[in-house]
Amino acid sequence: MKSLLQKIDLRRIARSIVILMMGMQFGLIIVFLAASQMTQASSAFTLFILMFLALFFESKAHNLKKQNENLADFLNTPPTDSEGGEA
Repeated sequence: MKSLLQKIDLRRIARSIVILMMGMQFGLIIVFLAASQMTQASSAFTLFILMFLALFFESKAHNLKKQNENLADFLNTPPTDSEGGEA
């Protein structure tokens, strides 16, 4: 039986918060462009891109971690005898 703290997926919560913040940044970009404030729009765009890259590389790192665990499990399993003979 998992405790409540073990059931909470912090990765999903953090990703959701970052995606919400990206939405706010996109809204700020539109507002600043409509107000012809290019320097603020540029800053908001830069922050939007940095958040996007953080999400991208975090998901890549998570996938590599899963792949590494699967490879370690595969390499640690003993070989089985095949019934057909030599390949």
